[in-house]
Amino acid sequence: MRHFRLIWNGKVYEFDAEEIGGSEPVVTSVSNVTAAEPVVQTKAPAEVVPASSPAVSSSSESEVLAPLAGRIFDIVVKPGDSVQEGDVVVVMDAMKMEVPVYAVSDGVIKSIEVKKGDLMETDQVIAIIG
Repeated sequence: MRHFRLIWNGKVYEFDAEEIGGSEPVVTSVSNVTAAEPVVQTKAPAEVVPASSPAVSSSSESEVLAPLAGRIFDIVVKPGDSVQEGDVVVVMDAMKMEVPVYAVSDGVIKSIEVKKGDLMETDQVIAIIG
């Protein structure tokens, strides 16, 4: 039996699952606890980092690229803000899920190339870090 926690739209769902004969896990119990405050993750977990490398120009600028197609839901930083690698830059809405997009390097936000509501394609430039 394994215990799991899923956070979805500020709600925390906890459940236990067990493997039965090599098949997919079967959920045996679920509890729903509403978080008092929305959960905001400020550092990128290792498995969320995009597989592609950030584009880097000769002037040591980094481009924050859209990891998937979707709409810009929220812009967390503004030009002039200092960021560290893994800080949330924008939040995208894709398939009714909020997807944080993280800074790819330490630096200062030189420009934001999007506005709220913009539709993005995969690998489209969102921001430039210098």
